Amino acid sequence: MQSTALKVLGRARRQHQDCLYDNDADISNLLAEKNGLHKAYMDLRTDATKAAFFRCRCLVQQRLREIQDDWISAGTTLLTDKSQNLKRWAEHFKSALNFSSAISDAAIDQLPQVDMNNDLDLPPSLQETIWAVQQISSGKALGSDAIPPEVY
Repeated sequence: MQSTALKVLGRARRQHQDCLYDNDADISNLLAEKNGLHKAYMDLRTDATKAAFFRCRCLVQQRLREIQDDWISAGTTLLTDKSQNLKRWAEHFKSALNFSSAISDAAIDQLPQVDMNNDLDLPPSLQETIWAVQQISSGKALGSDAIPPEVY
């Protein structure tokens, strides 16, 4: 069953850490070369294939560490000034939140409009509040004042 699933679906690709996404093609090539040499070593166990595999494995590990170190060192500047810190936060949120929408304004304008339910703006009635407190399990949910609902 496992072999059939493997033939039909193939192996799942491992997800790289965030720092490795930029170098995904390089990493895939390195790992493909290493895996090819490992397969060759497993198929034909000679000193030459063993040496080639272990040499490649060391080089792959070294290159992966270099990629990771480059990514880590890119953001290691310590900001001590408040204005620099605020500027860095602004850059972060600008890059994280300001991206172009894939939905056109014309498509948004064509969406049906739903009437607003203004009753949702009203505070809950006394009866609704009593019902909500009764639904809470005893001792399970304390309020912000840490007083259990049974006290009320």
